Amino acid sequence: RRPIGLRHERAKWRRMMNPPIRSRTLLRAVGPAGAEPMGTGHAARERSAPEGGRQEGHRPPIGVGYGARRRGGGPAWQLSSGGRVSVWLRSPAVEAVIYAAGRATRLGPAFAAVPKILLEVGGRSLLDRHAELLARAGIDRLHVVTGHCREQVAAVIPQLERTHGIRILEIPNPDYTEGSAVSMGVSLPILESAQAPLLLMDGDVLYGLELLLRLRDSRHRSALLVDFGFEAADDDPVLVPVTNGRPFEFAKQWKGVADRVGESVGFFKVAPEDLPVIIDATRIRQAGLARRDSLDEILRDGIRAGVLGVEDITGQPWTEIDFPHDVEYARSIVLPALAAGRSALA
Repeated sequence: RRPIGLRHERAKWRRMMNPPIRSRTLLRAVGPAGAEPMGTGHAARERSAPEGGRQEGHRPPIGVGYGARRRGGGPAWQLSSGGRVSVWLRSPAVEAVIYAAGRATRLGPAFAAVPKILLEVGGRSLLDRHAELLARAGIDRLHVVTGHCREQVAAVIPQLERTHGIRILEIPNPDYTEGSAVSMGVSLPILESAQAPLLLMDGDVLYGLELLLRLRDSRHRSALLVDFGFEAADDDPVLVPVTNGRPFEFAKQWKGVADRVGESVGFFKVAPEDLPVIIDATRIRQAGLARRDSLDEILRDGIRAGVLGVEDITGQPWTEIDFPHDVEYARSIVLPALAAGRSALA
């Protein structure tokens, strides 16, 4: 027999999930709730009425709460006095786009038959690690732009979806040999329809959850991750000079005067209000010789337009994998640092 106390708690829960019939009628939308809605987080709290207001008297569907929140859908709700249920409308979910179409020629012939995003570090592919970390960060939908050996990527997507509980959608780029600007072009429908910040990410990076959370939670509406502890002699990094706290250039072998100069990680958060700059820079590179431009040149236009802030991740373990020695560095230095939870490399 179930203990009396547990039975009593279960009865209370049933009453909460099934409020009186009179309270199930949708009454009206009112202004911001006086109390903080259950489990909505800062995104819902910051929305203004009526979009971010509450609807009183509506019975929430079963399953609304943490489960729906984790999947990025459904309203958040709370039982109010009088037996009514308040429903807070949720803001659109953040999605991510990973660009992973390239041939990785700099890695040499040993890696020529495998897409770089399927390169294994510690027995797991980079795509596997991306999917896990994005899911843990609350991102429920990942778009992967593929090209070189795309069939191999498509083959592993169903298993990764089941393992990590994240929706993964492939965007094939049949013209991937022309340049990464074309990869940006095939992702234009995602950029043009975005109603929440988009994470734009290089696929060849090994990193930890803290780095991703810094980007997701950046105080800047749009931002890029920058490591100010870089070494200029290391693999010709993309440099980000910063003056008065704002980046103003984005280029390899940059020389000039700035307050600080760091290396781009290759991860960006772009708000819907700022996406038109990236969209326009992408569109003008979809014809003629401009198709040979790189994704970096598109993002440079966004930085020069002043729409991106800087999120400093100096000291966090990470590496971009471009050359054979990067693979060894990832396996022998970065991976152990991530496993140990260290925030800085010795």
